[in-house]
Amino acid sequence: MKTIHLLTSSSLFLLSVSMGMMACSGNNAPESNPAMPRDSTTLPVKNEVFGVARIEPESEIIQLTAGAAGKIVNVLVTDNQEVKAGTEILQLDVDLARAQLAQAQSKMLAQDAAEQVAQANLDQVRLDLEQAEKDLALARKLLAGNAETPQQVRDQEDQVATLRQRVRVAEAQYLQTQAQRPALEADIRYDQTQLTKKRIHLPEDGKILKVLVHTGEYVSNSTQILEYAPSGPVVARTEVDELFADRVEVGQSAAIYSQMTGEQLATGKVIFAASYLSQKSLFKNQSTELEDRRVREVKVQLDQGKMPLFGSWVDCRIFLNP
Repeated sequence: MKTIHLLTSSSLFLLSVSMGMMACSGNNAPESNPAMPRDSTTLPVKNEVFGVARIEPESEIIQLTAGAAGKIVNVLVTDNQEVKAGTEILQLDVDLARAQLAQAQSKMLAQDAAEQVAQANLDQVRLDLEQAEKDLALARKLLAGNAETPQQVRDQEDQVATLRQRVRVAEAQYLQTQAQRPALEADIRYDQTQLTKKRIHLPEDGKILKVLVHTGEYVSNSTQILEYAPSGPVVARTEVDELFADRVEVGQSAAIYSQMTGEQLATGKVIFAASYLSQKSLFKNQSTELEDRRVREVKVQLDQGKMPLFGSWVDCRIFLNP
């Protein structure tokens, strides 16, 4: 059964009197503090910032490319293997590279022979010129003693002029032959480098995360062959909202937590805080991202505790300076 309450005339009178008193009381209220506008909002001071972070090597995960083309004949590393710098990790077929190097070296042998021939020809022409100049000097002496005719002297002068021209030609041919050597030497160095590249080595200490190729496959210079994490500290990379970005500083303490259990996994310190605000990158294209807010990239170096796997997502807590 519903119960209906009706206001009597006396009740309405009391209600109107009460409302009138409240209105009078409101008109006599003291003015608010002019230093604090009525519509202002005071934000609480935060002593910590939370964010989602991704676990990475400090030098980031590197995707190594082959740097040479050819057929893979041997893969020498496996996933999760710790590898030292300079360790051979991949071998490519070297038959073609060896053939190209042998061809370049054979051209160099021909170059040596060509230079020797050009040098011998130049030496011979110079000797002929030297002898002709001596014969000319003698003919002039004989002509002065009337023991030689002027025609014979002129013939000898023509011979000297001809040999001098031949010397200039021989010198030019010898220089032209020598000029071919640098190009051949460059070809040999290139082919030797290509042969060396057929044996691929890891450039620095690290851990192989994923081998991306297999024996028998063909690769090009730009083919990605594996991913590895360089040896060194582990960092949690996060992004701090622009509202609190200016309070994050290098050296501040931090901690990371499991997103599954909330358990604290490790502690660390801020080692990097970007000097500018940028668009979100860790959470790009997620439905929760705000296009009109920018972030500051921050890296926390983890120094103790349980280190999550590379690529793991964790919650990051940065303790701000007071």
